[in-house]
Amino acid sequence: MAVGRIFINYRHEDTRGDARSLFERLNTNFPKQVFMDVSKLEPGEDFVEAIEREVASCNALIVLIGKQWLTLIAEDGRRRLDDPADFVRLEIATALRRKTLVIPALVGGASMPALDSLPEDLHPLTRRQALHITDQDWDHDVGRLIQVLQKVLGAPPQKAPPAGPTGVSAPRRRAQDAMGREDWATAIAALRECLAANPNDAGAAADLRAALERQNLEQTHSNIPERSPDHGLNPMPNPPQQTPFNPAFLVGRWQLKEVQAIAQIMGFMDIYPNYQFQVLVQGVVAMAGLWGYNPMAVTLELQGQNLYGLGFRGSLSARDGRGGAFFGTCMDALGNTWTWELNR
Repeated sequence: MAVGRIFINYRHEDTRGDARSLFERLNTNFPKQVFMDVSKLEPGEDFVEAIEREVASCNALIVLIGKQWLTLIAEDGRRRLDDPADFVRLEIATALRRKTLVIPALVGGASMPALDSLPEDLHPLTRRQALHITDQDWDHDVGRLIQVLQKVLGAPPQKAPPAGPTGVSAPRRRAQDAMGREDWATAIAALRECLAANPNDAGAAADLRAALERQNLEQTHSNIPERSPDHGLNPMPNPPQQTPFNPAFLVGRWQLKEVQAIAQIMGFMDIYPNYQFQVLVQGVVAMAGLWGYNPMAVTLELQGQNLYGLGFRGSLSARDGRGGAFFGTCMDALGNTWTWELNR
């Protein structure tokens, strides 16, 4: 049995949906051998050493490159790739330096970056033969990638999973990518295309309901004030907009219970009148972001990120129908879920 590892290198803002689709397909052929992110860093751990350790354990690194991969800008105004501490850059540079197999995978119509557009430690990337992955020939293109990986890992060929109804897979991937960008109009159109081809696609139906709810919520809200709590975390690139109303009954400190698969965590959520919130666990800010309130559904809508920069969303419903206590599920960008319960 092959024991090699495959690492998918990607940017959340650029190719999150493509990364998730590729992960699911590769995991079918290489169970428990495909990884998407560096393992959770412990406080005080050297992240460069952690990346060295993770990449050193891999036999192949797939670099997903979308149309924004080269040009995404950080908060300080410079390109993300120009930051020597950028995780995406560090992972690729480490693999190139260690002579690990690096496969550039171009998605969404992206082109291979030119030599002079890359920092010096990524110059060898331009000499790697790239693979184009398109919506039209996704199964065929990923199949070619799997053949290469089977040779590298010494894995026996495995039969690919049966294809779904014609026209379903590509729209589904477009929908996932659009939802990752919070482009609800594109996501809704793609999901309706999925359901037109396969009316029994329960996953697409659930995503369509969620996308329609998010689009409706954002269309009925406007004018978020500036953030005031100085927690140092960037809540989100595209905050939900709000309809002006008196948020006094929500503002303040709430007791928070987080229920995960194997543990429960107690803490507090501080909700501010400028539509920001932060979660404190043992006195440390663990998560921060922006909140919205849907008075029709009596739900508290949350968007933000954790200490490691991973984005998440949550929708908490009022237990008593009046907003005195809330309970609901949150999901991060990798699909991990947990529940939050808020009480005064």
